[in-house]
Amino acid sequence: MRLELICSGLTKLLVDNNYSPTTIKFYKREWKKLNDFLLSEYGDDVFSIDKGLIFLEKIHGIVSSFEEYKLKDQQLQLIRSIQILQDYKLHGVLTRRYHASKNPIRLEGEYLNIHIRFNDYLEHTELSKCTKNHYIKISLIFLDYLNQKRITDVSHIDLSICNDYIRTFTGMSFKTIEQHIC
Repeated sequence: MRLELICSGLTKLLVDNNYSPTTIKFYKREWKKLNDFLLSEYGDDVFSIDKGLIFLEKIHGIVSSFEEYKLKDQQLQLIRSIQILQDYKLHGVLTRRYHASKNPIRLEGEYLNIHIRFNDYLEHTELSKCTKNHYIKISLIFLDYLNQKRITDVSHIDLSICNDYIRTFTGMSFKTIEQHIC
């Protein structure tokens, strides 16, 4: 898929999800550098994760075998700028790997009602507060995914949709993936 098409769709999702103009400007600047790199190195603007990782290594010195805890915040943001391109290319959504208090996930309509009812249900369980908070966070990410995929009726959620959602976990640790699936 051409980088221009990915960036166009992703920029719309960033705006729709209330990302700050500064963050959007950062992503656009990096995507422009990536586009120039693709044209220079490959003669076209067809994006792949492999080309994105090569870009990170050649332009920013970030090797693909990085250990996340050793990276600086800006390096993590550069990696994120490539990861979200891949996620959008594969799934057509803006994946949320973490929440920023400045940019919370906002649900509306039926998904908001489902989330509220799920929170109420959890309040009446004997689960630990930490477990409840974890379930709330993960369910919010899943409902946001469904909303972005324009799945408006929960009865339309099937195995295919669940498998597509699980594929958005690419690059996460085994334990994180296990927690999301549970």
